Amino acid sequence: MTTDRDFDRIAQAWLAGGPEELSDRVLDAVVDEIHVTRQRHALRLPWRFPTMTTPVRVGAIVALGALLVAGVAAIGGAGRGGPTPSQAPAASAPAAVAPSAVSPAILSTTGVPILDQVFTSPRNGFSVNYPTSWAAVPATKSWPHGAALQWGDPTLDSIQGADARFVVAAQPLGADATPEQWFKAYCSTGAVDATKCADAPASWEKIQIAGVTAYVDVDGILAPGGTIAPGGKIFDAVAVVANAAYAFTLDGNVDRPMFDAFLKTVQFLPASIVSLPELTGTFTSPTYGYSVGTAPTWKATPAAKRWVGVDNQSPAMDGIDITGTDTSFSAASQALGKQTYEEFLAAFHANTLKGVPAGCDGGAPSDWPPIQVGDQTGGLEMLCNAAEALVHVGDRVYVFDWGNDTFSSAQHMNLASWRELLKSVKFDPASAK
Repeated sequence: MTTDRDFDRIAQAWLAGGPEELSDRVLDAVVDEIHVTRQRHALRLPWRFPTMTTPVRVGAIVALGALLVAGVAAIGGAGRGGPTPSQAPAASAPAAVAPSAVSPAILSTTGVPILDQVFTSPRNGFSVNYPTSWAAVPATKSWPHGAALQWGDPTLDSIQGADARFVVAAQPLGADATPEQWFKAYCSTGAVDATKCADAPASWEKIQIAGVTAYVDVDGILAPGGTIAPGGKIFDAVAVVANAAYAFTLDGNVDRPMFDAFLKTVQFLPASIVSLPELTGTFTSPTYGYSVGTAPTWKATPAAKRWVGVDNQSPAMDGIDITGTDTSFSAASQALGKQTYEEFLAAFHANTLKGVPAGCDGGAPSDWPPIQVGDQTGGLEMLCNAAEALVHVGDRVYVFDWGNDTFSSAQHMNLASWRELLKSVKFDPASAK
């Protein structure tokens, strides 16, 4: 990981701590800190472990040694005790990444906190228990494939106390990716020591999270710059379940028992993961009085004819192809005229019954669950491989479809992501033609 500290500040911090002797592990940690120093402030990757060539490493050790010797000579007569020993990992639980030295200021927590609150992620498909005194901040964006995670990243659900933080991100695995490929790709973003990527996840410690095989890929090393408690540790675990990949991280004044305690309370809810690219564009219907957010690679096709009656087929629907999936988003609206909204829904549902297998009709409209569409609340007709959201705005009825070309859920934009997309809808019934 990169850091915010420059060489002088690192050296001063170590000298101020008062060590008169430095172990190889401590020296390695400091040299690594120097190697990754940058002069300009920026968001930092929380799990980046840079490598150093041998000649550069030796040169840095020599330079640092000269500075530290001078510092020790200056303070050696001050009557200060020796350094507090770093905490070594238990032999029965080998670390996936060789531990770095831990600052004498923070060796471990005072104990595992009481995890008496439940946080259910609105985007990342999991729940976890946490202490009452900690604050939970939900993620607000989706984690794109191949993107490195950063401290403070809006793709992370963050639960934190004064000196400890538990964060989680999740994403669909992808139609063509295997779990092993995802683990290696995650490692290659800088999340894990690069030397541990080639044989990932075989070289990582295997654990269980909610009955699912998971891996500890970072086990209590010195937390890089940007950590909530400088001098503390970092732990990281990853899992793939039901075509969804998860990353769990704990950093700060923490230890392995605390990390394990959090993980023991995790429940996976992969169907609720929101995986939506950033909606930087807008499609405004030329006919139906609404607009919706779009991603740059999506292709929108306006309706070729007006929607009338209850048969919402593609020529009468605005359509948007969701790149990288077999999913399409489509929408239309029409004036209710003399019929009531309830009468329209009854006729619409009766037409649905003609074209779907038994059990795939979504039930009676009065039983449809609510769904948010823009600033309105509609009803969700859930079909076996599709869904339709209907909403009454002004004198018009709107329908928004989630359609898929196959029955392979790995190919779809999932339902949770479609629900999120619907929140970007803006209604303007007065502009409908």
